[in-house]
Amino acid sequence: MLSDVDRCAAVLEWTRFNRHRDKLVRGVDWFVFEPKMISIQEIRCYTATPIHPDLARQELLDFDYAGRGYPTA
Repeated sequence: MLSDVDRCAAVLEWTRFNRHRDKLVRGVDWFVFEPKMISIQEIRCYTATPIHPDLARQELLDFDYAGRGYPTA
């Protein structure tokens, strides 16, 4: 999770595993907060798209997941 206090925003990187189908999908959710009440104003979700059902790994291109310590399976 990464937060930007000056912009009242945060981003959360996530990984969804489907062990039954041997699939992995990665993405991020971007949150924008209302500054006074700290309530969520907006959520934008991004996935490593397009989703290809024939690919076992759905990831952002050229992102060093292993180098940053993310699970590989």
